Amino acid sequence: MLNTYLRDFVNTSINDWVDFIKSFTLPKYEDGQLWKRSSTPMLVINLDKKSKGKKSPTTIEFSPSIAECASFMTSALDRIQESTNAVLTFENDLMTFLELQPSPTFRLTPDFAWVADALQDIEKMIAENIIDPERLLDQYKKYEYVLNVDKGKLTKELFEFVPPVVEEVKEADKKPVVVIETPRSGETIDENATPKEGDEEAEDVPEPVVEEVYIKPAGKQCLADIRE
Repeated sequence: MLNTYLRDFVNTSINDWVDFIKSFTLPKYEDGQLWKRSSTPMLVINLDKKSKGKKSPTTIEFSPSIAECASFMTSALDRIQESTNAVLTFENDLMTFLELQPSPTFRLTPDFAWVADALQDIEKMIAENIIDPERLLDQYKKYEYVLNVDKGKLTKELFEFVPPVVEEVKEADKKPVVVIETPRSGETIDENATPKEGDEEAEDVPEPVVEEVYIKPAGKQCLADIRE
């Protein structure tokens, strides 16, 4: 009788644990699955920086890892096995003269059908629900190299002053700028005026190539009244 009650209790405990984990997953309605989904997450997984040593590169990993989460969910099955096997038969206590070796009332092993099926269901649920988190992790790993950049060297390269390159202009490339003065008001230019001393020498100077011409107005210029 004790064996029968214990078997029923163990089977119910295993099924309840699997259903509890399943309540945090999304049912596949197309496959006819339907159950009440929990509004709070069972596990919260973060993205964290990890390094095995000072010389090892820093990486982005899950914290806790997927293996640690799987171990937590399957560990309940291990505890069920331990507690079930701890319930011993009463023959040794009732008939001590027989000197019987104590044995579990109902021996539960990892290869028992209830345990094996439950373990398979849990592993399947884990595999189906880590697809999106692993996809997010892959996106962060694209920029993982930033964590291993020498920050001091990078800052020095970014903010180190580099003098601008100035091209030297040769004398032959320089072009003169000629300033032409207009006659002052009331003055006229006498075309028949005799040239002054030094004008003859100026005639021998070749006419320069003019790049810019600035016409300087004669006398003071009236400022326009912009108040109107």
